[in-house]
Amino acid sequence: MKKSNSKNIIKKMVADVLSNIKDGENYCGKFFMYHSNCLDLANETITALEEVLPNIKDKIIVLDIGCIIASHCGKGTVAVSYLGNKRIWLIWTIVI
Repeated sequence: MKKSNSKNIIKKMVADVLSNIKDGENYCGKFFMYHSNCLDLANETITALEEVLPNIKDKIIVLDIGCIIASHCGKGTVAVSYLGNKRIWLIWTIVI
């Protein structure tokens, strides 16, 4: 399996969040980051998100993704949850 380019995937994830998050760049609600045994990747993603969403800086809650989803997606999975304009699922798996 080809190793994914995490920087490109993080850019895409940030763009998807921005296109759907309530109040856009002014969002100041709850924000959760989930990861499957890839805290470094989660932290990279958080840094990218905090650059475009300054009101959530130091407020993102980081959690393990859980054994059920992790058993299907595997190591390298990050996911986010927040209040959006519509209900969508953003789960990204990066082969590490």
